[in-house]
Amino acid sequence: MIWMRIGMSRSPGPMLVVLLSVLFASLLCSSPEVLASKKSVERGRRIFNSQICRDCHRMQGRGGLAAPDLTGLWKKGKTRDYIIDHLRHPHKYDHFTIMPDFNFSPEDEQALADYLLSPK
Repeated sequence: MIWMRIGMSRSPGPMLVVLLSVLFASLLCSSPEVLASKKSVERGRRIFNSQICRDCHRMQGRGGLAAPDLTGLWKKGKTRDYIIDHLRHPHKYDHFTIMPDFNFSPEDEQALADYLLSPK
């Protein structure tokens, strides 16, 4: 038996579970939901860089210094709903902010939130 040849003393039950888990995870990573999320993050990155967000905000070490660094919002417990509401109503969170209301479309708001919450 192959498991005995590679030094395993038991049946391949645990190894089979691991192999099936890896296979399932690889299928999951190629699912439309995950791909849509990657597309949304990329769209949000493009919006962040093309709209004047980066002129004031820093993200991943690049950008302006006039507004808060937005790197790592996911570590700070910020949620998608929080970010979208902040994009819609920046003065609700800081009465003295100079951040304008950009009137982003709902799709753009989602994409920006996905980008800002992405770990990379």
